[in-house]
Amino acid sequence: MTAENVGWDPLRVELLWGLKEPPGRGPKPTLTVGQIVSAGIDIADTDGLGALSMQRLAKKLGVGTMTLYTYVPDKDALLEVMLDRAYGAAISSLIPASGWREYLERVANALLRAYQLHPWALQVFVGGPPLGPSQMHFLEAALQALNGCGLEPAERLDAVMAVTSFVRGVAHISVGILEHEARTGLTEDQLAVEHFKAYSRVLDPGAFPATFELLAAPPGETDVAYDYGFEFGLQRILDGIEAHIAARS
Repeated sequence: MTAENVGWDPLRVELLWGLKEPPGRGPKPTLTVGQIVSAGIDIADTDGLGALSMQRLAKKLGVGTMTLYTYVPDKDALLEVMLDRAYGAAISSLIPASGWREYLERVANALLRAYQLHPWALQVFVGGPPLGPSQMHFLEAALQALNGCGLEPAERLDAVMAVTSFVRGVAHISVGILEHEARTGLTEDQLAVEHFKAYSRVLDPGAFPATFELLAAPPGETDVAYDYGFEFGLQRILDGIEAHIAARS
């Protein structure tokens, strides 16, 4: 399931930035957008994005469904604010780094943790540039970290995009596997054994020698969980950015 994102809708911008004026007449509001967003995140974290509906959200908050639409224009706008809140929580713990590489490394790890805490964020379709305040603060800090490296402004943006896109890709795999473990009740080690059995049956070492050596080998015992290429890939991306900066110098 993916959620629509139509981009620069003025109502969404107002909602994300808290610019919507409270009604001058009528009953006093009983909720805040923050309360609605928190309740939506709680539902999505617990039962998945598919379980989040305006009807269920209204029931959780003890109001009528139509009441919610006086605060948020639609569900897609709500999802954008939820996503921005998830980003905000991820970057709020970041501390100053000694250089651009260390900062982007911390950003990557923070974003991966955010996706693991909020798997539904991977299902929200990104249909344009960042809109929300948390995403803007994140982007500004990342661009500032690369300031003075000799890169053109567009290259600094590309560097940030390369890191964040990579994290999202790894998160799709790692979060999917974590959810599979939760559904099956099997641990990572138990799943590794089952995969080993399956690969041993179907992989011909003559036709797939490299793959057989890697995947059909008996799973080893280790205290370190496989990170699905996260650390290796992240460091190689940062190496490439660093080499590009050095070439510019």
